[in-house]
Amino acid sequence: MLKQLLGGLPQQKMERKKIKLDVFLSLSKKEQEKYIKIIQTSDIQRYRIDWQKEFILKSLYTKNKIDLFNCDKIVIGRLNKFLKATIDTENYALGKATLIIPKENVNINFYLDY
Repeated sequence: MLKQLLGGLPQQKMERKKIKLDVFLSLSKKEQEKYIKIIQTSDIQRYRIDWQKEFILKSLYTKNKIDLFNCDKIVIGRLNKFLKATIDTENYALGKATLIIPKENVNINFYLDY
């Protein structure tokens, strides 16, 4: 049923390369194009994303991973007493999170009972 299961970047590599929204907005348009919005496990809640307004360099990811981020997908943050997962329709890159992309032509809303 699953097309791809993929982890994000290692924590140390990610922390050194992230920037906040205010820094991102101060960059030129050309520099902004080098970055992508990123979410981490702490941003992923049950049925929603609480984005911390962070960006990371696209160059840290392979082209294949960037392509995977650029589509609707299910992201899983944690599994404690319940599953913290939601649908990402904003094309976030992933930090310390898990990405699941269902096969084409599958209604991803079905998986999370939206």
